[in-house]
Order: sequence, then C-alpha cells, then structure tokens
Amino acid sequence: VLSFDQGLIRIRRRIDELFEIQHVLTVAINGSHPSVGKTFLSGQITSGLIERRIPAGVCDMPGNLITAREQVRVWQERFEDCLRQVYILGAWEVPHGARSYNGRDIRKFYDSHLYAKASALGISLKRVDLWVGLYSAEHPFRVLPGRKHKPYDPFEDVLIRNDKVQDR
Repeated sequence: VLSFDQGLIRIRRRIDELFEIQHVLTVAINGSHPSVGKTFLSGQITSGLIERRIPAGVCDMPGNLITAREQVRVWQERFEDCLRQVYILGAWEVPHGARSYNGRDIRKFYDSHLYAKASALGISLKRVDLWVGLYSAEHPFRVLPGRKHKPYDPFEDVLIRNDKVQDR
C-alpha cells in the first residue's frame, strides 16, 4: 500500500513500462467510496501525460468513453505526431476491491464491459492495462461477507491510501 505521492510515481512509472509494449493504454481508478480522491488522481495523471505531450482523455465509466475519445483527439491534433494515448477511467467504485465476487473474476468482467463499449465507438481498447485502487482511512475497502479470515486479495495493480483527502 502506497501513499498518494508514492502511488502517483508508481503509476507514471508503470505507464512508461506499458508504453514499451503498446501505444494505447487504459488506466482505471477504483475507489472504495465517492470521496477518496479519484477525480484529483485522474487529474494528476492526466496533467503529467499532457506535460510530456502524450494525449490523454478521462471519463468516469466506459459508457462515457466518447468524452475521453474527444479529449484524446484534441490533444493528438496539438501534439501532431504522437502515437501514444491514454484513456483514464476515473470513477469506478467496487467498494470491496476483491479479485473475485460471487464467483466472477472482476477484472475479466470489467474488461469485457470496456471492450464492448469501446468497440461500439470504434476505439481499440481490449482491456484495462493498469488498475489503481484508491481508499482513505475513513473509507477503506469493505471486507466481503465470509472472507473475514482470508487475506485481502485486491485486483488492483497499484493500491493507494489517500491520507490527503478531505471528506466533502
């Protein structure tokens, strides 16, 4: 579990590693609660990408990918020859944060949902490439019933405890 600042550094490093493999990335931020700083984290990731002249678009859920697609298009026009793109899904809320739920693999479930929504818009996104879990001391991820004695098994690649958040 990382602090907000450490988590942001890890996310940026992981994005750079993924760019060595592919040009278009999807980052999803899963929060334990509406007020844990997902929008702020999305903004920090996006501003870092834009500073490096990498087109980025943010939307709250895959159903709103059209917003992110338009943001990416605008930045691509400004940055002319950049092949890299990042789509940030900044407002998922799976408050249990567990890898499986009712026998369903959470990552595969959301990947199929993302693929369907992106395909309908002509965007080539097959899966979430980087999952970020974000919680605060006031709003930790819930323990699922029946798992009180099992270790926490998060599906996120980067897990951040945001101690900077202020409840709304």
